[in-house]
Amino acid sequence: MNPFCWRLLFLFMMSILLHLKVNAQARVSIGIEQIAQRTAYLNRQVKLSNYELEPTWGRATGIQVRMDWRKKIAIQSGILISQQGQKYSYNVADKDSLGNPITRYLYTRRFDLSYYKVPLTFHLKIPISSSFHAEVFSGPQFAFMQNAVYVLDADTIVRKNMSFQETFEPMDWQWINGLGIVGSPTPHFYFFISARMDISMLDADNRKFKSSLWVPSKNFTAGVSFGLRYQINPPKKVKI
Repeated sequence: MNPFCWRLLFLFMMSILLHLKVNAQARVSIGIEQIAQRTAYLNRQVKLSNYELEPTWGRATGIQVRMDWRKKIAIQSGILISQQGQKYSYNVADKDSLGNPITRYLYTRRFDLSYYKVPLTFHLKIPISSSFHAEVFSGPQFAFMQNAVYVLDADTIVRKNMSFQETFEPMDWQWINGLGIVGSPTPHFYFFISARMDISMLDADNRKFKSSLWVPSKNFTAGVSFGLRYQINPPKKVKI
């Protein structure tokens, strides 16, 4: 894993520990997360209009570190391993002497991308009952390229002079938005399900020579996140 990812997570966890010394009411939890997501990689080439975008699916798995305070506010980070990319299709129809289509060829291409993602989201909690609350969240995300593969008609394309991965920015700065429901059956355990999406804020393409009509390339994912969290220091009940 990219050492910078570990440093970001370490600094975040240290900031939590320092905050706990100052604010005894802060509550820390750790968790696991799975994401089923629809993915896209758009505007890879200026003349990509010959190809049609095909539905592309991926998944992400990761861990969470979260700090709740003031009952309605939380901050969350962690590490995600995200499998994503984009499929394209290109249809070519042959015609007979009368101009009637007789044979149709389907060409496909696919970008298989893998990222390490470090999100930093701010959550606003909306109480529903004593055991449930809704929340909306938003924040930046740092996506570090792990691997990239170009597949054309089921054959992996290997470049001799430059790897396909090197045509992408090594770090893609993104933004996350989402909303979800959180339940707490016990003081220590929480389960959650949320809808989330993230998108590149800058050009994700790293090629040096681009035409004047170049359109920035964007990573995009949208999906459903679910998982469990364990709260290390739940609030103490006040005895009357």
